[in-house]
Amino acid sequence: MVFLALLPALLSLLTLGAHYLRGGHWVPVALCLALAAALAIPRRWAAVLVQAALLLGAAEWVRPRVGL
Repeated sequence: MVFLALLPALLSLLTLGAHYLRGGHWVPVALCLALAAALAIPRRWAAVLVQAALLLGAAEWVRPRVGL
């Protein structure tokens, strides 16, 4: 059941990694994969780290649409 709870975050990180992969940015792709692996760590700091990364990823997806 824990896997089902983490599935949206995992899919979001993989989609964000694909976004960077399409642009040829290898370091953010590696970070997204590392953060996906961090979902397996049952610690509070890992959850906060993934949440912060997903928040920055959301800003990355919104940025071109609002002209920032």
